[in-house]
Amino acid sequence: MNTLPLFSDGTGKHCHSEGKYQLISTWALNASLYSFRNTYKLQGCTYATLLTIPMLDIQAATSYTESSAAPVRLPPDLPNEIISKIVSLCWLSPLTNVERITFMKSSVLVSKAWTILYSEVAFKDAFIPSLGYAKYFHNLLDDTSAIFDADVHSMPDKHCRSLTFQIERPTVELFLKREVQYSPDNNKSIFDLLDWVTHIPYLPHLQRVSVKYLDCGYTDLFDNMRLVTFPPIVTDLDISYTFRPNVPSHFIHQLQKTYPATSPEGLPLNHVKKLSVFGGGVSATLALMVTSCVGLDAVHTDLGKGTPGREEKEYLSTLREVCEEKGIKLTLYH
Repeated sequence: MNTLPLFSDGTGKHCHSEGKYQLISTWALNASLYSFRNTYKLQGCTYATLLTIPMLDIQAATSYTESSAAPVRLPPDLPNEIISKIVSLCWLSPLTNVERITFMKSSVLVSKAWTILYSEVAFKDAFIPSLGYAKYFHNLLDDTSAIFDADVHSMPDKHCRSLTFQIERPTVELFLKREVQYSPDNNKSIFDLLDWVTHIPYLPHLQRVSVKYLDCGYTDLFDNMRLVTFPPIVTDLDISYTFRPNVPSHFIHQLQKTYPATSPEGLPLNHVKKLSVFGGGVSATLALMVTSCVGLDAVHTDLGKGTPGREEKEYLSTLREVCEEKGIKLTLYH
């Protein structure tokens, strides 16, 4: 079984000299292990977490500070398969954009071996947390990387099966109750990256595109024409809306009542077979997407979750009729 040195200089030798890299390694591993224990929390991770994993026989580690002259006792090599599983569970956790960017930056500073293993996970299910990262991702596909070697450079084309765009509205705008329908720092990445992938044969194994909105309105996809270009090889489209607990329910309902100013006619979504819309409530998103994706086989939604009101019941009844008429399998998540 292959093993991965947790702290390495890329030559196969363990690295003891750079304190910051050891601290980063500990953070990355502890964050991943914490997720592996199904807690999905990054705060409060300690090295003791590592000792709670029964399958790993880990030596106790001497505490380390950058000013300490004492050598650090390192854990033994871990099997690559275990590390990959741990990193994957952490990567697919519901992280905020800030948490994910921190994870990204930390993971490529550990060692060359760790970077390759992390990249295999990160590029299989790629997340786009910012417009800057969308441009970086495109450059990685299009140009020779000045940072990574050929193994990492080719991973998106070889492994990428899904693209997830995370759009977050700053909390200060909610506090001021400004009518901002999308995150100004990342919403543009949806069109830009999908346009690149559509017109240039990148990501041949791409199957799913997901758009996740946090504290945003429901009209961005249509008013700003995010999906006017869409990769023809993609068969699954996921759209979700979530809000922080401090957002009043009446404010969310008001946003759901806002109808897009632009009618989404002629969207290139004929090849989409599975549509998932969660958190849309009585907004027009679900109805407009079902109409736009004319080749649908399945629709997944949480419409009617909990105790649905009159509007939701009527919406759900109409959705059932449309799906039955078109031969679409409707799956409800309550």
